[in-house]
Amino acid sequence: MEYLHNYLFVNLTLPQWVDFSLAFIIFLLLNSYVLWFVRRKGYALPFFLTSIAILVNAFFVGITLLTVVLMMLYVIFTMVFIILNQTELKAQVDSLLSFKKDYGGQTHFDKEMVYDILLESISYLSKNRVGGIITLERTANLNEYIQNGKMLNAPLSSDLITTIFHPGSVLHDGAIIVRNGFILAASVYFTPTTKPMSGNFGSRHRAAIGISEVTDAVTIVVSEQTGKISLTYGGKLTAVYLDNFKQMLANFMENRPQ
Repeated sequence: MEYLHNYLFVNLTLPQWVDFSLAFIIFLLLNSYVLWFVRRKGYALPFFLTSIAILVNAFFVGITLLTVVLMMLYVIFTMVFIILNQTELKAQVDSLLSFKKDYGGQTHFDKEMVYDILLESISYLSKNRVGGIITLERTANLNEYIQNGKMLNAPLSSDLITTIFHPGSVLHDGAIIVRNGFILAASVYFTPTTKPMSGNFGSRHRAAIGISEVTDAVTIVVSEQTGKISLTYGGKLTAVYLDNFKQMLANFMENRPQ
């Protein structure tokens, strides 16, 4: 075990309390990020329990085989965490590597990643009957509407979208506007359409159609009452389902339907 200790710590002869303090700070930072990132998801607890076990064992007993096993378990949890959240982690890494700071600037982004994030978000909203309206900018600039909302300029993520539209959130009313891979603003209000509509449609659907009548933006709407999903473009409302959501969204965004 002494050899293992020397191998792991490269013969550093730091006092035990320094070793423990550094380990505590590292685990605290890692676990704080995990807790912030996953929020409502259920696999944050193993990180904290394993960290406590590692620190307690290392401090009171020393570096033993149990410590190494626990550290390997922590690595396994980390790998699972990365695999299950790779889409959103990639979005955050891309945003950190991007040097374009102004919210209005055009920047490279991964369309497939954006569609995956939106699919995950819409799936959650639909299944839980949480109303939402997401407007995706195309060629027409939406700065006029962005300035009337709450500025965010945050990397697109399903956690952020579902948090914004969660009942009780100060931003849940109104739409969010997405440009490239960023949520530029939330709580944005559009002038609703005035044309007659057949069926029971609420203010979100009318607002979504309204913005599609004056811009070429594509808007996703989730009904709070039914959980049904719709896309608006060119003043028209089209019902979509989860199994064809990505294909329909890509068609509306890239093929410029008439």
